[in-house]
Amino acid sequence: MCDLIALLQQCEDDTAKFLGRGEANRLSNWRSHSGSQGELVSYIRGLLTGDRRINGWKVDQSGGLSLERMVLEHCPDSFDESDRTEARKTLGLPLA
Repeated sequence: MCDLIALLQQCEDDTAKFLGRGEANRLSNWRSHSGSQGELVSYIRGLLTGDRRINGWKVDQSGGLSLERMVLEHCPDSFDESDRTEARKTLGLPLA
């Protein structure tokens, strides 16, 4: 099982570095879902299709860890194919 808490912390740090503290503060809401892996997965799922999904592309293009890379490369078994498809769309990757 992947360590979503460590990965989300890295994603938050990279978001602050590349997009500013305001965007990172929005992402920091993940902490209120840190009670279980399932809660974190559900929270991330919501963000993958949310209105700020462009942030994932921006962070990824800057060399940081995005939620989308977490889904595709670090924790693929924690997410389903529709989650991975949304991540690919945001990053502009082939849809498999």
